[in-house]
Amino acid sequence: MTDTALDPYDQIPERLRYGLVHYFVWGFPPGSFLCSVLENDLMGALSTGSEESLQALRGIGVWLYQFAPRDGYGSPTNVNAWADARRQGEPSELSRYSTFKRGLAVFARLGDKVATEALSEIG
Repeated sequence: MTDTALDPYDQIPERLRYGLVHYFVWGFPPGSFLCSVLENDLMGALSTGSEESLQALRGIGVWLYQFAPRDGYGSPTNVNAWADARRQGEPSELSRYSTFKRGLAVFARLGDKVATEALSEIG
């Protein structure tokens, strides 16, 4: 990948990348802004997001569309079910999501240590 291929992702602040990784890998609930984004609640995201978070909305959306497991976002039901399953499962179970691993690699190339840790746990 070239640096320009990272463009929408490098607009995502580290704290939001951290929240996405912790949610998708270990099932930790994200903050209110990311939760609203994951639940497909635009009004919730707009009302709870900081200026920095709102500027990252496009990058988050692109990352979710390109890399995130589809059953992990899109509605409150999906988000709750994913978080419950991840808290009970092992990170290695995510190895079947090859596109998700590529998404973690994008974050790791941006210097995200938690994404690097997650990649090693997934295998």
